[in-house]
Amino acid sequence: MCTTIKQITGFTASDIIARMVILDAKAQLKSTELTIQEISYSLNFPNVSFFGKYFKRHVGMSPQAYRNSQ
Repeated sequence: MCTTIKQITGFTASDIIARMVILDAKAQLKSTELTIQEISYSLNFPNVSFFGKYFKRHVGMSPQAYRNSQ
């Protein structure tokens, strides 16, 4: 299945999942008053530290910095 997804989309299944998780995280950070911890748990991260590192690796800034931007 992963090979088929890669052939059709040009992205790995992991890439697609990461994009969807980040899109959801960004939407929650901008449109809700949930804490960073609540958002991390809603996205099934084991803890807020792991979520922060994951978000920063994909977006280039911390979740708090993203929330405060714009």
